[in-house]
Amino acid sequence: MHIKFVWLIVCLVSVGVLSGCRKGNANPQVELIGHAGNGLNRSNSLYHANSYEAIKHALELDGASGVEVDVQLGADGSLWLYHDPQLDSETDSEGCISEKTGEELSGITYKGIQGENLCSLKRLAVWEGPQKTLFLDLRHLNACENQYVSSVKMRQEIEELLDGGGTYRVILITSNEAWVPELKKGPFEVYFSSPTVNFAKELLLSYPQLDGLVLKNKAVEKEDVDWFREQKKKVAIFEVRSPKGIRKALRKGADFLISDDLRAAVIAKDNE
Repeated sequence: MHIKFVWLIVCLVSVGVLSGCRKGNANPQVELIGHAGNGLNRSNSLYHANSYEAIKHALELDGASGVEVDVQLGADGSLWLYHDPQLDSETDSEGCISEKTGEELSGITYKGIQGENLCSLKRLAVWEGPQKTLFLDLRHLNACENQYVSSVKMRQEIEELLDGGGTYRVILITSNEAWVPELKKGPFEVYFSSPTVNFAKELLLSYPQLDGLVLKNKAVEKEDVDWFREQKKKVAIFEVRSPKGIRKALRKGADFLISDDLRAAVIAKDNE
């Protein structure tokens, strides 16, 4: 009998299903998170990143645990989901979100066939489906004036809008060290988006109150994830697009996988 055929039979008989032949070294508890809803900069995506339509599509995908969205502070304290520093890169408007009121921002649409409106965090806050994880990547810079927006105002507005409302586990992401103490005054978990593992390790010496780290897939290995877990810190991995990259990321055992191809991530996890 052919050796490969014998091996297949052994796998099937031992557990009764093909999954018994899987490598089994991925974290089965990893939460799959849609990057900017259904993926950032995906040419084949049905909807624009950070749009309500993309987020809703991701939240309703069986096997998905939540979404990561980019949050910017409007001139009147309203909160809006948008990735880029200036509006003209992705919308029919110009300038920066931090210069405009909620009323002005509500009339802005994305470029493209669908022409989706900018989405406010307020609109997302009323989600009433099953509990999901909501990562808020906070944008701290007003690019039009090259000045930081108020971390106090950002925290207060998020807290007022989301504390006790909706069915979310809320996690705040910042890449600004100075924002950590202010954000930790709120009721939400706070993660730091770090360029490297070594920087993250050094950062924890100054800010042990951080709940977790966000790291690029290419910047972190399984032993790094294990080290952070020993420090009782969570790890979220991002910049995960290709099937190969997704499989590699899953095997690192992180707590969250923020993927630009959420459906592919769900399929890969099911087959690990």
